[in-house]
Amino acid sequence: PACIYLMPPGLSFSTEVKGDPKQFFLNFDATEPYSEVRRQAYEIPLDRVLKYQLDATMAEILPPPDFLSERGQVQAAALVGMALARIPDECITAQSFDHRITDAIEHFRLGISRSVNIENEAAKQGLTRSAFIRLFKRETGVTPYVYLMQMRIALGCDLLKKSDMTIDLVSEYTGFSDRFHFSKVFKQLTGISPAAFRKMEAE
Repeated sequence: PACIYLMPPGLSFSTEVKGDPKQFFLNFDATEPYSEVRRQAYEIPLDRVLKYQLDATMAEILPPPDFLSERGQVQAAALVGMALARIPDECITAQSFDHRITDAIEHFRLGISRSVNIENEAAKQGLTRSAFIRLFKRETGVTPYVYLMQMRIALGCDLLKKSDMTIDLVSEYTGFSDRFHFSKVFKQLTGISPAAFRKMEAE
């Protein structure tokens, strides 16, 4: 309740809560320099200004399947900007992804619903498959496959929360060959099944 947490894409983490706390999540893409921050969780104390902006954003929440009003989207963008501005400078300049990895991640994002061939992606960056995997892991902390799975499951969570798409359709949209594979990876990364996640979010 006293903090906002910023989590960079692909960061593996788990949380545990007690009781029935109010939770509010915003997924967003950040441009440079925030696209290259150190891969860690950022705890941003909820000061008076941030608290006001958070309350203003949450006041614009709409019932499903919508999320925020147009005014709320502007308020949310301001909230994100204020939170990002509180990331320490040393965490922004400490890490800069190799441009080949940045390009690969963008390809993953744009083709998230399509099959991805790591060897082809490595060739696009002028690397062998093994050299690409080593470089990717050195830069991001995980292999290309794990990073892609994390991106797909993050999108899957968003779709399960905000849309009425069937789980089969969500699995197809996020690039999985079938619902079984999607459900298996989803549970590995989140600890629960897609159906249980959707039910939990609806309560």
